[in-house]
Amino acid sequence: MHPSQMFVPEVKSLYNGILADGSSSINLKIQVLKNLQTYLQEEDSRMQEADREWKKLSKQEDLKEMGDISSGMSSSIMQLYLKQVLEAFFHTESSVRHFALNVIALTLNQGLIHPVQCVPYLIAMGTDPEPSMRNKADQQLVEIDKKYTGFIHMKAVAGMKMSYSLQQAINSSRKTIVRGFRHDETHSALCSHLYSMIRGNRQHRRAFLISLLNLFDDSAKTEVNMLLFIADNLACFPYQSQEEPLFIMHHIDITLSVSGSNLLQTFKEDRPQIARVTQKTPNGYTIHWMAGSYSGPWAEAKKRDGRKLVPWVDTIKESDIVYKKIALTSNHKLSNKVVQTLRSLYAAREGGAS
Repeated sequence: MHPSQMFVPEVKSLYNGILADGSSSINLKIQVLKNLQTYLQEEDSRMQEADREWKKLSKQEDLKEMGDISSGMSSSIMQLYLKQVLEAFFHTESSVRHFALNVIALTLNQGLIHPVQCVPYLIAMGTDPEPSMRNKADQQLVEIDKKYTGFIHMKAVAGMKMSYSLQQAINSSRKTIVRGFRHDETHSALCSHLYSMIRGNRQHRRAFLISLLNLFDDSAKTEVNMLLFIADNLACFPYQSQEEPLFIMHHIDITLSVSGSNLLQTFKEDRPQIARVTQKTPNGYTIHWMAGSYSGPWAEAKKRDGRKLVPWVDTIKESDIVYKKIALTSNHKLSNKVVQTLRSLYAAREGGAS
């Protein structure tokens, strides 16, 4: 191979474009990853050979300097493609994830990049349905933890979030809700290995668990399906003592006592549900939900589809809505007259229901 070609802007643009473009063919993605893997393997062999030669001729030439130069080029090359290779983990096709993990493992083993940026991605790959891949990712985490104490804990929550994104990507074709435990006889948490690495340090363990529980706070604005994924993991982590689940239960109890009443009050205040009708259907309407409040601005609501936010479109029966023309102000807010009308409508419906 000719490593210098990887610095050419056209090659960099081509490779990164293929890896980043979701519509690129699987074979092209794999070929790019194979090219990077082959380069790293050849560099590793070359470095080993140079090391053997250095041991023979160390008194005659400074071959270590030659090795350092070669290693520096490899590091520079991988910095160019690292982000796109890591993002290739989030692909529905297991072969793409396989070669992406191979490239990252070779890069880490050769010490070409700082490992902290790979930790959350490796945590995510530790949830892969294929045992060989999750074992390889877990082993990389173990090696990083040996050399850099605290890195795993530092990126644990980010790794949990990426694990959810990876599971979404893997299950995107099935249109099923992502759960946080294995669907086998063990029902173990998908992030069991992550918890087992943090569990031994009481301070790190508690900080990690509190950070996960904080995601359930309304102010965190965490997507509800991600919360389900995290709750599954919390329920199925490999706890070793009663103190661990009791700690979680204690903090859940505190959260409920503080925020539960606030949440109930929010429901009582009746935030209006408004949607823009896009089409009349035989049984009702196709609508685009709006997000806002009585006093705040309104905008078209979005929901998460995989890793993207898409318009929140729905179909609803005619009997389930009040069809009424609503005009927003220039600030995209409800006028005082509309607010009064809506409050009256809600009050009337509640009175009829009771």
